[in-house]
Amino acid sequence: MVALSWYAALVMLLFTPYYVHFGLRDTLMPPTDLVLPLPPGHTATGSGQGGDPCRSAVCSRGLEITGPPGQPVAATRTAVRNWLTAHHGWHLDAADSGTRRVGWLLDRRTVSVDLLVNGQHVSVLLEGGDGWH
Repeated sequence: MVALSWYAALVMLLFTPYYVHFGLRDTLMPPTDLVLPLPPGHTATGSGQGGDPCRSAVCSRGLEITGPPGQPVAATRTAVRNWLTAHHGWHLDAADSGTRRVGWLLDRRTVSVDLLVNGQHVSVLLEGGDGWH
């Protein structure tokens, strides 16, 4: 019985800090500096998503991108995509999405970026996820 008590105490002593650090922390709200600044002549405004930006284990933040006057939406999308890969280090796939880890070692938090074209608008959606929840 004494050995079992010592074993239980050891397990609690070792895993309680781990649980407190990884299990009880808030979900990551992605910072805008992962995509800002934008190419010269382009501006960003909040997308006005409203409501709670954090759902379950994911927090999201949207930006609506406007190109220089008279620039077609396709050219704005291409310029922003090229800028994100060249100046911010994102590796975007064919669907204009990319994910990177922001933590180190046991910290499994990730941030993803999605470049979206909706009609005449180009949007950037940033999502911060926590792999432990």
